[in-house]
Amino acid sequence: MAPLLHTSTDKAVKDFITRPSHAVIISGPLGSGKGTLASYMAGELLGIDAGKLNDHPYVLWVHDSEKGVAIETIRNAQSFLQLKTPGKRKIRRALIIEQGETMSLEAQNAFLKILEEPPT
Repeated sequence: MAPLLHTSTDKAVKDFITRPSHAVIISGPLGSGKGTLASYMAGELLGIDAGKLNDHPYVLWVHDSEKGVAIETIRNAQSFLQLKTPGKRKIRRALIIEQGETMSLEAQNAFLKILEEPPT
């Protein structure tokens, strides 16, 4: 089920789903529904119900630990993004990073490399 969104946000989300790039930033205050929106968008792009994302083998959720998102976590995400995936859909995997602002400096640099040179 689609989340209830402001008209301009709804248009932006639909435009992104129609013509996705390799990355999107969802920004807003804590508790504003960013995670729900990320789940919805990932589900739409992968062609599965957003409620089944936790069981999907090609969806990786990155959460911050007590110390923030560590470099090891981003390195694991790099490996995940390089996996071959079956199917003919343009988008076949999703990486969702929650509270990305908690990344260590090393993790930020490693993630920037993923964004600048995304895997095929």
